[in-house]
Amino acid sequence: MVFSLCSPVFEVDSSLNNSISLNELIDIKNKNEYISGKVVDINSNEDIIVEISDNLRGIVFKEDIAYRLDENYLGDKDIKFLMGKILLFKILAINSIDSIILSRGILQKKFFDDYISKLKIGQVIPCRVISSSSTAIYLELGFGIMGRLRVQNFSISRIHTGDIVKNYHELNCVVKELFSNGNIELTHKELLGTWLENAEDIEIGEMYVGVVENFVGGQVLVKIASNLVLLCRLTISSNDIKEGVSVVVKITHKNTDNASIYANIISYVCDYRPYFKLKYRIKAGQIIKYWDYYEGIIGRNKVSVFKQ
Repeated sequence: MVFSLCSPVFEVDSSLNNSISLNELIDIKNKNEYISGKVVDINSNEDIIVEISDNLRGIVFKEDIAYRLDENYLGDKDIKFLMGKILLFKILAINSIDSIILSRGILQKKFFDDYISKLKIGQVIPCRVISSSSTAIYLELGFGIMGRLRVQNFSISRIHTGDIVKNYHELNCVVKELFSNGNIELTHKELLGTWLENAEDIEIGEMYVGVVENFVGGQVLVKIASNLVLLCRLTISSNDIKEGVSVVVKITHKNTDNASIYANIISYVCDYRPYFKLKYRIKAGQIIKYWDYYEGIIGRNKVSVFKQ
């Protein structure tokens, strides 16, 4: 098995092959290929029982459920989280139709050695959104190996982690930090362009639907793109405007020399939240060394440096 740095295989995209036979399974084992299977039970030893097809089941012993650099086994909570999930496995042994032994950990170790261990700080990689907490999003890098993206590193503008899980499935991310224990910290905002690149898409006199983020000195910060926030003046009743409300803004001023764009809020939109399409300026496989983003509103540079 050879894993490409630009096209890893994601467990979350896997589906179950309900018609696979025992002979086909033996052929897969001999070719050293992997299979998908659904976790349908956990026994008293915390081994997982996997449905391979309608008439075939296998077992994954606790020590083979996941690859860990610290050599510790998965905890009870993590094992229970896998219940009902379709995962990827290597076939270790087929003793009989009732005795099929699988491993997820060996497959993950192979992927870690061939792919994860070769990643570099600043490298752009494809990921899949899996879950979130209040402060971070957890993404699969391939074969069930996970990375963490803190919400403040998703974009310049504010966003709730729940909105990311709801609206986005496939993301490109940047490797921000690689830890000795195998943990991987990711970032994302750098791929959405600099302030100048985002400003190129904005035209004076045009109207855009955005979301209110904050209030600054009697004016309003409004997000109108995934990585662009404007300082806007109210031209309607302020009673209707609060954080999280969708509004229509009209661009009145744009000056790229001093990094400033201003707009008027001309109306608000009830029960509607705009979807901000991600426009990547850097593609997967590339390595970025630095990123410079500045806001005329706040008047300071935001620079992200990736140490090589």
